[in-house]
Amino acid sequence: MGAGLAVPKRPDGSYDHAKLTECASKLKNSNEDFADETSVSLTGNPEIPYSIMIETIDALRHEPSKGEGDKPKLLFPDVMFSVIR
Repeated sequence: MGAGLAVPKRPDGSYDHAKLTECASKLKNSNEDFADETSVSLTGNPEIPYSIMIETIDALRHEPSKGEGDKPKLLFPDVMFSVIR
């Protein structure tokens, strides 16, 4: 288990879920040993709104579909979630 990764917020203070998806995709494709990896661990804290956590989970699960009828490419569909207390 590594130290993890963090994607900085946008200048307006919002979370950049598209950048997180891009980063997860690069990580998954960076080494052939990662190709079959399906799980990711996500740790939040009580101050982060639930909706942000769900958006983050969705950003890690798959890339957006390219067009109508196109299935999204799976990244890490098995998300393990925990909260720091």
